[in-house]
Amino acid sequence: MLTRRSLLQRRGLALAATALPSIGRADAQPARPTTAGGTGGSVMATLSGYMSEARSRGLPDEVVERAKHHILDTLAAMISGTELLPGRQAIKFASSR
Repeated sequence: MLTRRSLLQRRGLALAATALPSIGRADAQPARPTTAGGTGGSVMATLSGYMSEARSRGLPDEVVERAKHHILDTLAAMISGTELLPGRQAIKFASSR
């Protein structure tokens, strides 16, 4: 069953995937096992470098726009949900604490 939460999670993952460079190219070297049983090698080095540099890079305009739409949609769903029985019960429960 597709829920609103799972749809938003999938859309977020899809958006994040479009923002990432193609790390798993066919010409990339396969990850090598380390002595601790994990993985190492060029894939992890590439990913680590990309993640450490992410703070200084801006997001693509399309990603920013989609994120704004998703945030507004989530807020609208939360606000409209306060009028439904589960929303009223949640507010009543939170107010009693």
